[in-house]
Amino acid sequence: MPGLLTLDIASMTGWAHKARPDAPPTYGSVQFEGTSKNMGRFLWYFRRWQMAIMARLDPDQVWYESPFVGNPAAVAKMYALAGQVELNCIDHGLSRDHYGSVTANQWRPRFLGPNFVAKAKGRAARREELKFAVIAQCEAFGWSPQDDNQGDALGILDYRVAKTWPTAAVAGAPLLGAWHDENQN
Repeated sequence: MPGLLTLDIASMTGWAHKARPDAPPTYGSVQFEGTSKNMGRFLWYFRRWQMAIMARLDPDQVWYESPFVGNPAAVAKMYALAGQVELNCIDHGLSRDHYGSVTANQWRPRFLGPNFVAKAKGRAARREELKFAVIAQCEAFGWSPQDDNQGDALGILDYRVAKTWPTAAVAGAPLLGAWHDENQN
């Protein structure tokens, strides 16, 4: 089942997959339990999971949300995960232009609308507002993400579908929202 696989990488990783432009997305999340203090064990579990889902879905492309700044331990884990995703893509035989990162500043304006701005005061409150907005947008598209990790993976998928299959985006494929802009990066 080729297509696009997107990941919101973390200890709780969200994923979304779209096999072809006219197919509905599949999505889910996975929690890597008991790995908070053991980076090697965490990466081992993550690698096993990612290789299994890639073997099952056989995606042509894999995209993940770029890590962003946090506390040093979280930053180290996120960048290790990013490297692991790319290593797994190489092992799966994907060429360099078929995997990589997408920033939140790339996918969120397309998914939430170009004028959406989180208004809450404080970092934690803004994060909660963004989670709520992403899940609300997913529900507007008829999806039922169980958590914000799945929601973010669907938002990243929406962005990459518009990049990969622009004719589907312009034609208003079920995955895509009203804010399509062919020139948006």
